[in-house]
Amino acid sequence: YHKLMNKIIFLPLTLALSASLPAGTTAYWRLEEGVVGNSIDAALDSSGNGLNQNGKGGSPTYSSNVPGAFIYDPITSSTVANTLSMSSLAPNSRIHTANSDALNTSFTFEMFIQIKGEPAAYHNFANRIGANTDKWQIDFDHGNKGSFGRPRVRMDTPDGDNVNYVTAQAGWNNLPSDRRIWVDSEEAYDGASPPVYGDAADWSTVGDGINDNLAWRHLAMTFNQDTQEVSFYLDYELSGSRTLVDEDGSGYVHPDAGIRFGKTGNSEYEMYVDEGRYSDSVLTPDQFLVAVNVPEPSTTVLWFLGGALLLRRRR
Repeated sequence: YHKLMNKIIFLPLTLALSASLPAGTTAYWRLEEGVVGNSIDAALDSSGNGLNQNGKGGSPTYSSNVPGAFIYDPITSSTVANTLSMSSLAPNSRIHTANSDALNTSFTFEMFIQIKGEPAAYHNFANRIGANTDKWQIDFDHGNKGSFGRPRVRMDTPDGDNVNYVTAQAGWNNLPSDRRIWVDSEEAYDGASPPVYGDAADWSTVGDGINDNLAWRHLAMTFNQDTQEVSFYLDYELSGSRTLVDEDGSGYVHPDAGIRFGKTGNSEYEMYVDEGRYSDSVLTPDQFLVAVNVPEPSTTVLWFLGGALLLRRRR
């Protein structure tokens, strides 16, 4: 995972978990308000801005499968318990959130995703769509590679300057296996020894059709509305950046819609989503949410601990 994972400090202390959010959080859907197996019908925006769930597709349910027992926020040095996620097993299982002018800023949208199966065709995992010519989305591009894909961002602007404007990891056949959104190989992928694909022109002709990489992945999209630069990150590493075309000088028009995230597609493959956060600025990778299994001590706790040790030394 991320370099922050290496910063976890094991302390024989009971750490208080803080639920405080960064001032720049426009909406944060933690998916923690339900019961395992129950339908997700009223997911809350924990930022307090009221952008709660107002609809859904398919049959999203609560699951106990999570990327980590805790979610660490580097911006506030706060840690919160993480017990539930969204299961999107049924086709088109996703949640819809309320629209708001508060979404019309430079932004970062991030989420955790796990795929236990292989989508049969093109799918997207998060989007804000005002119309087919007015949208952004996080999806995957399977191209002619069968059910194998690279994650990416697509943007379309209503003035026609940008149609299917894609930001993604470059290099199809040379794309490292850990930069693909899932891996299918003849032998199970253990996370340490990536499968070898050789020069296969079509990844779908290689392997046994089973998704061997069951790791949770962190996806993040950033957009600077002043420079109109869009970037996509996979597991805290930059996959690509591009600047939107603006030949008519009209600027960027935000889609007039809420956000939808989960599964958008008719396949019945296992998919889990957790911790969807929308921030009102362009965050850097060291500010993205991190899933951990041991709580990261807050700076306040470390400060008090350091003070206690200093007093003990003086005595």
